[in-house]
Amino acid sequence: MSTGKKIKWTESIQTRQIIGFTVITVFMIVSSVILQIQAMNLAVETTYEKMNANAEYFLESFENEIAHVHQLQIEFFNDRKLTFLESPEVNISEYERREALLSVRERLQTITGVSRLVKNGILCLPESDYWIEPSGIRGISEPNREALKTYLADETSSMHFDGTDFFMTVAGAVKSKTGALPRHILIITFSQEAIKQKISVLNTSGETGAFFYLEEAGHLISSAADTVLDHEIYGQLKRDELGGYLDVQRIKIGREWYLVCVGGTGDMGMFVQYAREAPIMKSIHHFRRMMIAVIVIMIVIAGFFIIYMRILIHRPIGILLEAFSNLESGDWSTRIQHQNEDEFQQLYKGFNDMKDRISRLIEEVYVQTNLAQRAELKQLQAQINPHFLYNSFFILSRRIKREDYENAGIIAEHLGTYFQFLTRNEADYIPLKKEVEHARSYVDIQAARFVGRIVVQFDSLPEECAQIKVPRLILQPLLENVFEHGLYHKAENGMVRVSFIEEPEVLQIIVEDNGDELTDEAILNMQELLVKEDNGEITGVVNIHKRLTCYFNGKGGLGISRSALGGLKITILIDKGEHEDGTELADCR
Repeated sequence: MSTGKKIKWTESIQTRQIIGFTVITVFMIVSSVILQIQAMNLAVETTYEKMNANAEYFLESFENEIAHVHQLQIEFFNDRKLTFLESPEVNISEYERREALLSVRERLQTITGVSRLVKNGILCLPESDYWIEPSGIRGISEPNREALKTYLADETSSMHFDGTDFFMTVAGAVKSKTGALPRHILIITFSQEAIKQKISVLNTSGETGAFFYLEEAGHLISSAADTVLDHEIYGQLKRDELGGYLDVQRIKIGREWYLVCVGGTGDMGMFVQYAREAPIMKSIHHFRRMMIAVIVIMIVIAGFFIIYMRILIHRPIGILLEAFSNLESGDWSTRIQHQNEDEFQQLYKGFNDMKDRISRLIEEVYVQTNLAQRAELKQLQAQINPHFLYNSFFILSRRIKREDYENAGIIAEHLGTYFQFLTRNEADYIPLKKEVEHARSYVDIQAARFVGRIVVQFDSLPEECAQIKVPRLILQPLLENVFEHGLYHKAENGMVRVSFIEEPEVLQIIVEDNGDELTDEAILNMQELLVKEDNGEITGVVNIHKRLTCYFNGKGGLGISRSALGGLKITILIDKGEHEDGTELADCR
């Protein structure tokens, strides 16, 4: 589609519409992504908070249970009957000794029964050689003494691991007489199975897990049957700058991501709880897939909407623009139709009606303008003919009276050629060659009239410009103006020069004289007449300028200035392009 002024793509309504839809779509996509990320972060934070809460509650209850057992372990030595049994030197009866042993054993049974975590309780009295357990009382055997070395390796109350069970040892401060052993030793062992069952309450599904890791023993205890995953998670735990473990972490094992919460370190070691991320994010991922589907649907709908708007609006607008372009190029037969009964049908009907009205107005204006121009031309010819005819016959008469028949014949021949050009019913637009020949005939006649007073210099027309079509009578009236006004009072040494300057796109025909009566003010007035709007008074020079301007679409006309010879200089500008007769005058007034 061709238009008078091509619309930049950045200014196109369709481009703006596409940009608008794109901005909206991108905004929604970005918003959806942000909401998705926030939802995922919220789910992770909620999971961590829940895991932290569970871990804190579990650790608190677990440590309280261990602490209660430990407190009972310490209070156990407050029993007065225990002092009767610590040393064989204490003088008590066998009955009192048996009662004391049974009492100590019952208290030991109480401690082992206070918590399901406790596996066994052992009271060792090295000096009295008693090895007391809830299941019975016996002497200290050699294997028992070897076991004591493990139990007494660290006499603090911290939890220890012997490779099979966890245990806590409380020993008396006073050493016995038998070696370096304390006078009484109370050992409480804890069941791994019970601890695993305790931990299992946190495993609400197969996607979660928890474990204790006792770093001093390098032992991990978990409720899971297979602790490979637990060891892998522990092996990838990240530390902060101070060397401590980060409270919350996200760890990848194989192709799975796990959310990990590291609890505090208690009697059983460091507590770690983890959960597989995929089930937690399942609903989020489902929501994301739905969101992506919605975005894709929106993009498709936006694309269909743009196509629909192109068919509904942009295509009819394009047809209308093309119709205007056709009018601009001169095709007034264009008519446009719209099938739907909508605003475009009314707009198209208005365009067709407007085009018909403008076409009729142009036709009327063209006819009126053409008639007016022809009347102006005929008026110009009528102004030229009587005066020139009188002067020409007067010259011819004087030549005949002087019996200068040869020159009289030449003048008569020029007069015949001259008036034949004026009186022939030719087209108003002729080759430049004929216009120059007519002007040369006029100059030759005037040269005979002003012989001895005025010299004429008339250059040859360039051959390649001979066939350029021009309006009739554009050069001769200017030469007549020179003879009748510029040089009329010149008694001698008058000069008229007609020259041609050919340029790539324009031909200049320069008519100048050496008259000495023309003032600068008069030249300025003549220049102003050429640029003024039509005021009803049309002189010969203005008439020629108007016709040239109209015919050459503003690329032709007259220019007025002072000549280097001293008089008036009139430059005729002729466009060297091709022109058809009269077509360019359709809009001239």
